[in-house]
Amino acid sequence: MIESRLLFKDQTHEDDINGLYDAILQESSGGNVGYYDLPEVNDVENIKAFCTDYDFEKRGIKNIAILGIGGSSLGTKAIDALLEHGDNRNSMNLIYFENVDPNEIVENFKNLIFEETFFIVISKSGGTIETTSHLKFILKTFNIALE
Repeated sequence: MIESRLLFKDQTHEDDINGLYDAILQESSGGNVGYYDLPEVNDVENIKAFCTDYDFEKRGIKNIAILGIGGSSLGTKAIDALLEHGDNRNSMNLIYFENVDPNEIVENFKNLIFEETFFIVISKSGGTIETTSHLKFILKTFNIALE
């Protein structure tokens, strides 16, 4: 017989753990899985229009810096990995600011020229500390004042 349950080293709160498992199982089998039930936004046409109107090449943009961690950057990485093997991948350099490792940050800044870089800040909650830290560091490094 196969048993499905959550396993933890400390089983002192087994009733609580089993209750959580039951709640997750009920939520999942009912088709209602917590925060996955977010409002659907379809901005594809707006994004396409922005990219066409912005004209990255004319503005001298050679880099796109992605500030975000976890799911906020993984989708971009996955699509880029797929496109890099085909003819549809342009020459834009993608730079990922995904964690607060000082060595990675220094490496990212080695050839980063502000005027040639388009920055995209991604955070589901709007308050992810690593993403906020990267943004503050970039604002300070390039002496950018927010109004």
